[in-house]
Amino acid sequence: LPFTYLHVFSFSERPGTAAAALPGKVPSETIKDRARRLRALGEAKSAAFRRSQVGRSFRVLTLHPGESDPPDTTPALTGNFLRVRLSGAFPHNQWHDVRIAALSGSHLLAHPASAHSVSCAAVAS
Repeated sequence: LPFTYLHVFSFSERPGTAAAALPGKVPSETIKDRARRLRALGEAKSAAFRRSQVGRSFRVLTLHPGESDPPDTTPALTGNFLRVRLSGAFPHNQWHDVRIAALSGSHLLAHPASAHSVSCAAVAS
């Protein structure tokens, strides 16, 4: 299936709800196993999608760096919410045109599209 992200959560019965009165309860171990397998499938599909973005160009919005962000990179998001580490230090809340160079864990690593074509338009607050 062409899903790139799965949000998986387990059903938990709540007293007084219609679902609590339904027959055919699924054992908790089965619920946990199904959720675990779906999460693994979701992560594999998400990683495959991120890998498929290497070599593509995007416009990204720069973010405030977090404590876990390397000092020589700027965190950013693509329009489809992929996390990017942009090489270099850039102010937050700006749009930049980038080229995705590699995948590192859950982050795409990117470089400015070119020294002359970087768009630095600030986002209106």
